[in-house]
Amino acid sequence: MMSKNISILAFILIAVVVNSGCKSEKVKKIIKEANIKGTWTAPAYGVSSVVTDNEIILYQFTSDYCQEWHYEITYQEFVDSSSMSDDLNTITATFAEIKQPGFKMDRQDNLPSSCANGLLTQKGDSNYQFDPQQELDVFWQTFNEHYAFFDIEEVDWDNVYTQADAAVTSTTSEEELFIVLSEMIEPLKDFHAYLFSPTLEIDFIVNRKPDIEDIALQEFVQMNNIDDDFTDEQEQAFEAYFEEQVEIHLETVSSFFEDTDSTQFNEAETIFWNTLPGNIGYIYLSSMETEELGLEDNNIPQNITLVNQTFDRILDDLGNSNGIIIDVRTNEGGDDFVGRMLTSRLIDSDLYVYSKQARLGTQRTAEQRVTIKRYSGKRFSGPVVALTSTTTSSAAETFALTIRARDNAQIIGEATGGGLSDTLPKSLPHGIHYSVPNEFYISADGLEFEGVGVPVDQPQSFFTLAQRQSETDLGLSAAIEWVNSQQ
Repeated sequence: MMSKNISILAFILIAVVVNSGCKSEKVKKIIKEANIKGTWTAPAYGVSSVVTDNEIILYQFTSDYCQEWHYEITYQEFVDSSSMSDDLNTITATFAEIKQPGFKMDRQDNLPSSCANGLLTQKGDSNYQFDPQQELDVFWQTFNEHYAFFDIEEVDWDNVYTQADAAVTSTTSEEELFIVLSEMIEPLKDFHAYLFSPTLEIDFIVNRKPDIEDIALQEFVQMNNIDDDFTDEQEQAFEAYFEEQVEIHLETVSSFFEDTDSTQFNEAETIFWNTLPGNIGYIYLSSMETEELGLEDNNIPQNITLVNQTFDRILDDLGNSNGIIIDVRTNEGGDDFVGRMLTSRLIDSDLYVYSKQARLGTQRTAEQRVTIKRYSGKRFSGPVVALTSTTTSSAAETFALTIRARDNAQIIGEATGGGLSDTLPKSLPHGIHYSVPNEFYISADGLEFEGVGVPVDQPQSFFTLAQRQSETDLGLSAAIEWVNSQQ
């Protein structure tokens, strides 16, 4: 039975498609444009959208609360980055390619009941009043319905609410509420569950594993016998110490190059590459964030173009190497598709690398398989090593999953940070932004590494004081040795 929402234009187009036996991308786009008007809901993400002529209004909701979601996306960006099912009743929205492979939104007659019952007022609305109890309840319920990993640290979220509720009164300030919310998520030890207050200009994030800054901080505290809060002078001194230690590490890496002067950089100087002895290529990738790998003033498509151009340059220079080592040990993530763009140049045929699911109540959404298509330009099919550490996080971890799925590849170093889940951005009425990790990543061989990190084939410690003092790099040395063993 055909949906009553299908327009006459779409009906005619579908008839043409059926009779011609093909469905071109142009026809699909026309059908989508003609039928995307309406209400769409993704229960697993607590997101709804109402699409009208050249306008989109987004909502974030829980069982009891609903508010407008001020996500920065235009109508055209939303339409262009969404695909539509053949029955025209489901769209897969990537939100300008940021959420990949995207989450499915089903056509609905109405918004969720919590939205129909009345929207929460937000700061900036004429009738808004700060209600700390309501803010707490929205926050708790959002995590209660969407957070996927309470079991990792065995957190009793009901008990967390009881303690937080006792700390919040009608006179609780925004700053005091921020502290309460921080204390609620701290036991999760999940760096993707974070808070940011634009008004107070403060944020909160906690790691399950120490990253390189944590390592340097512990060293600095011990060296200076600090047992209290930092003074301003000590903060500045630590920043200088940390920068110095990172520089020592990078200089150690550079000392391996055949010719340091031949090091090449991208425009933002966030990627560099060179050749190691034995004709082994080396790539240092500091981020998976397109804005950091491209240029700050560019939009996403422009930066994607720049990143592609950089990867083309790298393959032009290193494509005839005996092996390639990709260093993501200081990479804290960004956009999953950046890692897939690089891996597409390291395969000769399409490669299934992982699947994704989202929490849906006590169940999960259907698996979405992520397959990387081989790049049409220059590629490399020889031995590949990914160097990882506990600092390797988020999208850098999903990149490690792609290397794990590749033949003739190794992961060397330390198991990654253990935060693969994509972030689900949310906000509270008074303006706090926060994130709720709600997605499961499943490797090509059916394993999940949330909380523990993507494992390595060869363990090697990273960023230890002993290695920095002796100017050695055990991980890079092991990677070179493995590549040479493959010749």
